[in-house]
Amino acid sequence: MKFVRQVHSNVYIAQGMDPAHGSEFRVLSLSDIVLYVPLCDDFGPVRLNEIIRFYYVLSDTIEEDPDKKIVIHVEGNKRDLTNAIFLLGCFLIIDEDLPIQKLSDIFSWADKSFLAPFRDASFAKPDFGLCPT
Repeated sequence: MKFVRQVHSNVYIAQGMDPAHGSEFRVLSLSDIVLYVPLCDDFGPVRLNEIIRFYYVLSDTIEEDPDKKIVIHVEGNKRDLTNAIFLLGCFLIIDEDLPIQKLSDIFSWADKSFLAPFRDASFAKPDFGLCPT
């Protein structure tokens, strides 16, 4: 799936696009910022230190390049997209003090079919799933 969506003022999320930099854009690859190491076949929100790292990288980038569009580029899989939405939501809560309903509106385009549900740390078939939208 290919898309670019505006998340907030000059912050965008993109998937399936060429992450080339330009004079108008500053591209950050999620895989360069966040390291997700699952225990089994678990998939869940990233650790707190990854949230903090993402916050500072994005915040510093916005400060360094205030006139550029900041694009968070994610690989073409559901888990990376889910983590990117979760991290951008965390950023907006911390930085902008946005309420949950506003976040829900911002990410309303992210249909659950685009996302991977968070699950527990086991190899068994999950009997529940949680999505950030």
